[in-house]
Amino acid sequence: NEAELCRQLWSLLETHLTYRLVLELEDVPVLSEGLLAQLAELRKRIYDRNGQLRLCGLAGENEQHLRDCFHDRSLPLFRNRNEAVMGFRPAQPR
Repeated sequence: NEAELCRQLWSLLETHLTYRLVLELEDVPVLSEGLLAQLAELRKRIYDRNGQLRLCGLAGENEQHLRDCFHDRSLPLFRNRNEAVMGFRPAQPR
């Protein structure tokens, strides 16, 4: 349930006192407006704690939709989990 995503993930982060999170989104068929809003809220909460939120696994229209919504690159997108964990990101097209 995308409406609960932010609350549930935030609860897990607070329980474990960690504010670094990699979300693998390759199984998300459509990146909806509701999901984008939840990701934006989660990002704000994590960044307010000096944490890090990284996304990976998006492709095609979902990747472009995310880039259109977060054009300031405040929500980093990586090709896979390994790159997200390591913080490696190849040069992005402008």
